[in-house]
Amino acid sequence: MRTGDSSGTVRVNSRKVCHINKLSIKNNSPFKALLRNPPLLMTVLYLAVVALGTALLSLPIATATGECASFMEALFTATTALCVTGLVTVTTATYWSLFGKIVILLLIQLGGLGIVTAAAGLAMTLNMRITMRSRLAIAAEKNAETPRGMARLIHFVLVATFAIELFGAAVLATRFVPAFGWKTGMWYAVFHSVSAYCNAGLDILGANSLEMWASDIVVILAISMLIILGGIGYPVYRDIIKGRRWKKFRLHTKIVVATTAVLLIGGTILFWVLERKNPATMGNQLCGIQWLNAFLQSTTTRTAGFSSIPQGSLTHASALLAITLMFIGGSPVGTAGGVKTTTLVALLVNTRAEATRRKETTVFKRRLPVEIARRASTIVLVSALWILTACFIITITDPHVVFIDVLFEVISAFGTVGLSRANTAIFSIGGQLVLIATMLFGKLGPLTVLYALVTRQRFDSEFKQAEEHIMIG
Repeated sequence: MRTGDSSGTVRVNSRKVCHINKLSIKNNSPFKALLRNPPLLMTVLYLAVVALGTALLSLPIATATGECASFMEALFTATTALCVTGLVTVTTATYWSLFGKIVILLLIQLGGLGIVTAAAGLAMTLNMRITMRSRLAIAAEKNAETPRGMARLIHFVLVATFAIELFGAAVLATRFVPAFGWKTGMWYAVFHSVSAYCNAGLDILGANSLEMWASDIVVILAISMLIILGGIGYPVYRDIIKGRRWKKFRLHTKIVVATTAVLLIGGTILFWVLERKNPATMGNQLCGIQWLNAFLQSTTTRTAGFSSIPQGSLTHASALLAITLMFIGGSPVGTAGGVKTTTLVALLVNTRAEATRRKETTVFKRRLPVEIARRASTIVLVSALWILTACFIITITDPHVVFIDVLFEVISAFGTVGLSRANTAIFSIGGQLVLIATMLFGKLGPLTVLYALVTRQRFDSEFKQAEEHIMIG
């Protein structure tokens, strides 16, 4: 109890103080700190699911031979599936049993939806209430600005995901069922539809991915469309489904659609120009098939990982183009990785504003907030620093690997792509651990990892430090 005397001195009951101290200790527990930091919670959840996936894939029943997979094989596969990447150290089609492939498929689906999103969707199905902390965690997972509308977003994500995957499986079944029979063909159709939509790139067709289907227009276009739909992000779906005209679209939708179209078309043309005379890739194909595979190559480098031409045979110019597209990736609140298309546009328009000495950054006749450009710069800088560090470490642990192959592999892991110029299995344990960390970093996102490390949140106050300019450039 609080009491006061005539002198204005305030005394507090000793029992009350003791009770308050106990509450303070309880509120400062690690679990409470974890709940107060959604990015840190996200990181812990992904690590926990990777551990669970590793344990399941380590069981004898998970391999085709009935022998236990090594710890690194299980860990790498669990990580690449959950992070929807596609880099593998063993051939998925032959090394894993049906049980192992089902575990991999579930991890891909979980990673595509997002762990928190999937858990919240299950809770909504069971008529459980979505708490504010859960909404904050979902917003962190989807890189959303605020937790508003998360319940509606979850419902839309689940419906859109399963509807598109089902349609994709039906289309792929028209090719896989005649080739493999009903049972195997339907299984292949479902697996590859989920893998393509989630931008995972893992396949069970063999060691050469889609190379045997390079001339099949249905398979190539179906996989490409699933990749594109998974990569543009759910907010764009909602805007388009509302039947709005281009002028009525939100700025986010305009940027995503325009940038995606430019990257896809530009990438297709450049890959065709660079590879049309390369006999090791597309040189021996008919012109129409060349354009088809150039389109898939342009699409798959945007974080999918399927390939219809051998990546190790690409010219260095094409490899550099692929690296650039993998670094950019897809769009926010989708299944794609990379720094995202909106980040690229924010940097470009900010650069244009600086070059033309404009005070405001505008795009499509809309002004971007200053913090958007600052966030975009942070994402690119942190991503570049991580990639440089990863490449530096791998060049030490694996000096026998050509540097362009190292850079290609690291960017592929960061962008959760899954394309590889060299066989990922040739990397040492140290190199594979770096790739595992890079896949997790790319899946969680630079800002999520950064915010997870900064557990103490600081808020702006009225007090500001003295301002002083420095010379830049």
